[in-house]
Amino acid sequence: MPFVVCLIVINFSVICIANKQAYQARNIKTEFAESRYIDFIMLTMLQSWMVGLPILALIRDYPQAYFVVLTMIIFATSMATLLFLFIPKMTRQAERDSNHRGSESAHRRSSSSILRLPATSVR
Repeated sequence: MPFVVCLIVINFSVICIANKQAYQARNIKTEFAESRYIDFIMLTMLQSWMVGLPILALIRDYPQAYFVVLTMIIFATSMATLLFLFIPKMTRQAERDSNHRGSESAHRRSSSSILRLPATSVR
């Protein structure tokens, strides 16, 4: 049991420190600017642990309920990480692809008008 308590204290401390650092880095302007999404991930993890761990302590004598709550905590933590990291990247990439396709077709239209030769009348 002391080992589990140490792990919980260490994990909780690291999440709190990471939340503080993500909050401090929220206004940094970069091309990929992931600090905002990482902050959402950390907050979701912290929230699910703060709600879930006391519930786990209360229901430790009920194995089925314990399993369900533990599964929900793991699911919330995992999905927060996956969704907040990859959905913004996928939408940004889709926007870039659509903009690239639009500029590519506009370039094709303008370059095709340059390649057309003027019609000459042959007599």
